[in-house]
Amino acid sequence: MIIKQKMVFDTLNMFAFLAVELTVLFLLISYIVGVLQQYIPPSKIQNILSSKNGKGYIIAGFLGAITPFFSCSTIPF
Repeated sequence: MIIKQKMVFDTLNMFAFLAVELTVLFLLISYIVGVLQQYIPPSKIQNILSSKNGKGYIIAGFLGAITPFFSCSTIPF
């Protein structure tokens, strides 16, 4: 019985840690993106991401890599 209680405690502890971590990351990155949108016009971003020779794909991939959000973590928020 004690092993099951420890497993439940570990599971709840991990859930709480991940919930706090994802919430902080989501809010921080959303704030940074909001601030950047105030200073960088959408047309400039579109020009950067649609550049020729695959450069836009590399930049988009980098931006996607530094924002660790996907539907499984952001939909609940």
